[in-house]
Amino acid sequence: MKIAIPILNQRISPLLDSARVLVIFEIRGDEFLKINNLSLDNLSLFEKASAVKNANTDVLICGALSRQLFKILLSMNIETIAWKSGEVNEILTAFIKNNLFNDKYLMPGCCGSQRRCRLRGRVRRETR
Repeated sequence: MKIAIPILNQRISPLLDSARVLVIFEIRGDEFLKINNLSLDNLSLFEKASAVKNANTDVLICGALSRQLFKILLSMNIETIAWKSGEVNEILTAFIKNNLFNDKYLMPGCCGSQRRCRLRGRVRRETR
């Protein structure tokens, strides 16, 4: 399984729209391996979503994103888990352990209701 995460200083980039680097990881059992860095510099929102799609990722995990980018990702059927925050290694470990929806990974300043944020910023269903 391939996971895409926009990264800034070893953490999830706070805003996908302005992220400069997208890192692709491969999940193998209980381990993850970094396999590629994609530059998102000077790309439009559509081009950013296309980069995720073209990387053949299974899931995009990100922080905040604009409604416009969210709609583009949705139209491309890109499974997205948004409004997440934290160090990348911890986020990947939480994803592997099916614990990513713990409130500790919710972006600071997010709406405060994990349910409302899920409805706003998440494409996939609750269970894997």
